[in-house]
Amino acid sequence: MMKSLLNQRVSGILLHPTSLPGKTLCGELGNEAYAFVDALAAAGQKLWAILPLGPTFEDIYHCPYSSYSGFAGNPVLISLADFYESGLLKKANSKAKKRASKADRADLAQAHKDKEVLLKQLFDKLYPTSWYSRVNKFSAEHEFWLDDFSLFTAIRKKKGVPRTSFGSGLTTITPQAKSRYRNELSQQIEFEKFCQYLFFYQWQELKRYANKKGVAIVGDMPIYVSDDSADVWSRPELFQLDLKTGRPKLVSGVPPDSFSKTGQLWNHPVYNWREMEKTKFLWWTERMRVLSKLVNFVRIDHFRGFVGFWAVKGGSKTAQHGRWYPCPGDKLFSTMKRALGELPIIVEDLGHLTDDVHALREKFSFMGMKILQAGFDGPGRLSHNPYVPFNYVQHTVVYPGTHDNPTACDFLHQLPKDLQKRVLEYIGSDSPEHFHWNFIRVASSSPSKWCITPMQDVLGLGSHARMNMPGIQSWKNWTWRMDEFDKKQIRQLREITAVYDRLGN
Repeated sequence: MMKSLLNQRVSGILLHPTSLPGKTLCGELGNEAYAFVDALAAAGQKLWAILPLGPTFEDIYHCPYSSYSGFAGNPVLISLADFYESGLLKKANSKAKKRASKADRADLAQAHKDKEVLLKQLFDKLYPTSWYSRVNKFSAEHEFWLDDFSLFTAIRKKKGVPRTSFGSGLTTITPQAKSRYRNELSQQIEFEKFCQYLFFYQWQELKRYANKKGVAIVGDMPIYVSDDSADVWSRPELFQLDLKTGRPKLVSGVPPDSFSKTGQLWNHPVYNWREMEKTKFLWWTERMRVLSKLVNFVRIDHFRGFVGFWAVKGGSKTAQHGRWYPCPGDKLFSTMKRALGELPIIVEDLGHLTDDVHALREKFSFMGMKILQAGFDGPGRLSHNPYVPFNYVQHTVVYPGTHDNPTACDFLHQLPKDLQKRVLEYIGSDSPEHFHWNFIRVASSSPSKWCITPMQDVLGLGSHARMNMPGIQSWKNWTWRMDEFDKKQIRQLREITAVYDRLGN
């Protein structure tokens, strides 16, 4: 039923779960998540688009595109509300309540610390009971990645340093060290598996609820994983590493572009595609299989990298001095299709595109992306700009903007006066008032089958609500939290959705 949405004219909202409202330090998979699904259904939205769900370490940035696993979920999203209600956990102390009630942004670092303590209390009480068999069954189903992930995470937390500083026998794991630490850290390893079981259980329950309400989940798969990750640590041969030191030979990024004059240095180790191909792309196929259990559709980030990827030498300070390397994307997606069937994929086909990128997307009938803001961010004839709505084709997803863009209101504010005038003329307005609704209308009226709007634009918010500034490390990135999605906004969004025939079949 959900896959049929690929052929329907529908719309949805982009909101990462950490941005959900609530009285905790960040959004969770509790009552607020279910209430948000109800609001989406009431507004006629068929899609809930999210950012990657992977875990991040307790630093101040918590970028979801630099997870320490290509498979695991983020325990910080686990809701503990039911365990409080049942008496398994004591209510938060007044200091913690006060800290959470004052949070107008997600405090992800503190949320991770607090959640870890509470989950350990829960583990001590539940794991010796019937929950042991539940976790064991889950572990058997996810054996491909979970054993190594749990061992890596236990070692990483014990040592408190990145993978490359683990020391002899551990920077890239040896069988002897693996056996030793499995015994030494057995309880912590079981705790990590327990947390993953809880996350997968709660997320799949939320997904089932959303699907019953007619709302599909659009997940996000980053092309890379962090250097400091379970995947790089346990399968070093699949990455471009110096196997003696464990350090990356080549790291990821993109060349200079409109976001950054020195390019974007992502610093993930890039893949050893020859080795990937020797395994028949098993790591990728299993990664897609696991994510498909959590979401209905998958947005693949940086699709351009599956034809050719930009890489610079490990240790580089910027992404300027690199080159493009080939990637066997055709073989990869053909293999995944044979193993998994039709792939419900949309792709981020943005950036430096060549004919072979378009050819790969078209071969597998993946929906591409159009960013409305990009249609008006420079001079030149509109007819020459592929991001102006009248140039869209149906088999695309239009976003007014993404997590990497300013909000619609801030976008207009940042434009020079002549470009502001041009945008307002295009949307049929001579005033910035209610610009966000007019911008949503233009996106909704486009030929694109799907329209996905950031929640910030529905709420009409400015620069403080931006989710990410690409290439800039800041504690403000990824921390925005929404307030109320009120009845008036729900009604207005539904009206726009109905006018432009996006309520679905």
